[in-house]
Amino acid sequence: MNPRILVIDDNEDILTLLKRKLTPAGFYVETVVGGEAGLETLKSEKDNFDVILLDQMMPGMDGMTTFDKIKESACKAPVVMLTAFGSLSLAVAFLRMGGADFMEKPVEVDVLAVKLNNIIKISQANCSMRQLEDEKVALNALIEMTGEIVHEINNPLNTIFTAVSILDEKYSDDYHTEIVGKMKNSMNSIHQAIVSLENVIEERKIRFASLP
Repeated sequence: MNPRILVIDDNEDILTLLKRKLTPAGFYVETVVGGEAGLETLKSEKDNFDVILLDQMMPGMDGMTTFDKIKESACKAPVVMLTAFGSLSLAVAFLRMGGADFMEKPVEVDVLAVKLNNIIKISQANCSMRQLEDEKVALNALIEMTGEIVHEINNPLNTIFTAVSILDEKYSDDYHTEIVGKMKNSMNSIHQAIVSLENVIEERKIRFASLP
């Protein structure tokens, strides 16, 4: 599937140019005029875009204000700022706010396409890392809970083992020997199940410890 780009600009000629140039480069490009329209689009499609291209100098809502509201919307797509009136202080402020990149107009489309592909790869890698971290947290919580359950089972189990051993020593008739034997078999089955569960927990701990 082609990467999806949302371009937000107040200049329709620039929107048309970027769509015409970026589409053959392998991108699906959706364009909107102005920051307000961009935010409206993201209300229903915030998870559908891989990158957002955002103009800074727009009437009404400028690029920095729009970017701030994009972040408030919990949109995870990286944002690249485009401006014809760039300054170092603006670029630094944008990047400090979490912007992905900052480019001055007129942009070289070939350079822009390369940057977009790199940004998408980095974003996808970061997303995978976040998912892995979430899985590690969830699974570690499950392992910890399982360990507590095993501990709670082991305590009464040890008491029962002791009681069975006392019965085994106290009574030697066939009836009690049969009953004690069945109890021992049952207890051994439970013990083996717990040992298997403990082994699984240890394996998971070792596996998670080796993950980045």
